[in-house]
Amino acid sequence: MQARLENMGLRAGKTVTRLSSMPSGGPIMVECGGTRLALGRGIAQHVRVREVAQRTESGTDRDE
Repeated sequence: MQARLENMGLRAGKTVTRLSSMPSGGPIMVECGGTRLALGRGIAQHVRVREVAQRTESGTDRDE
């Protein structure tokens, strides 16, 4: 599974942004390195993430 995720561009240390997810169980849309990917729920379960502060347009950190 790790090799498959790495081939899609999802690697340790990369920033991943969740774009959308369907509450009824469809795929999860993410963006990583300028590439948009649709991950099935089974694959998405193997992706571990850490939330980081987001930057606003002014360049300052914003807590959510």
